[in-house]
Amino acid sequence: MNASALHLQLTDQISQFNGQIQEYEEKIRRLQDATRNIEADQKDFIQNKKLAKQPELSGQTWKGKHADQFQDIREKMEAEYKELSGSDTNDILQEIENKITYYQNLINTLQNSISSINVQISNIKDE
Repeated sequence: MNASALHLQLTDQISQFNGQIQEYEEKIRRLQDATRNIEADQKDFIQNKKLAKQPELSGQTWKGKHADQFQDIREKMEAEYKELSGSDTNDILQEIENKITYYQNLINTLQNSISSINVQISNIKDE
């Protein structure tokens, strides 16, 4: 392959890699936006946890079998609230962080490849 054709092939490859980098950077931005939204929703969710205990029940306001069943439901809701606002959400956030790291590693690999190709192009020009 002559130097001109090789140079063209290498610059095309750089363009393709740059396109992939832009695609991965956009994915990272979207994942970071999702993280911010989830964290904000998690804070709201935690702040609204107290609403599950309203209205306050006492022996004077409500008693008997239905009151006990209602209280059991409230306790289950509270347990679910803890699960959703804690470990479930943190697991999702960790998965997103892992995906961001994955795309950052892909970007680094592509940037290293571009650097290598640029060296090859310089060598071609020097010949």
